[in-house]
Amino acid sequence: MSVRTALPRLSTAPGYARRLLIVLVVALAATAATVGVRAVAHRVSAPAAGTVAPSAFPTSPAIEQRWGIRFTRVNILADSGIIEVRYIVLDDGKTGRMHSGKTADLPVVHSETSGLDIRGNSALFHMHTDNSGSSSGHAFSILYGNANGAVTPGSAITIILADGLRLEHVPVAR
Repeated sequence: MSVRTALPRLSTAPGYARRLLIVLVVALAATAATVGVRAVAHRVSAPAAGTVAPSAFPTSPAIEQRWGIRFTRVNILADSGIIEVRYIVLDDGKTGRMHSGKTADLPVVHSETSGLDIRGNSALFHMHTDNSGSSSGHAFSILYGNANGAVTPGSAITIILADGLRLEHVPVAR
């Protein structure tokens, strides 16, 4: 048996290449459509139990007035081992307590799902300035250790400030 007879013959009939190309294009389009539909369905599916749907980040005029800050985002980092709480400074004159360097002045993160609290003594890092220059409009982060997976992506937390003010139903980014 020669190599020539062992290989299947491609048809040389007129239009064969064109029909083959059409079949391949249709198959590729069907595959792309299936992947696209699954991706869209995954994005719009309902959140799992114990999670919150993505929504606008809550604000508190009382916190902004008393503390001079606005919380802007909560992220889970480092394979769920770190919680990042972001905020921006609105009024330098009112941020002294937040930037005092004392863990007792840092917010408590309360998980609305697990019921666990993460206190200021779990803070790993708090980036802030010494208030000698203006920090209005600047963004800052507080990094907390997430012991026992107290906070999970997609859940909600309450941020509790040292004076008792609360920002509830804060979504944790996925």
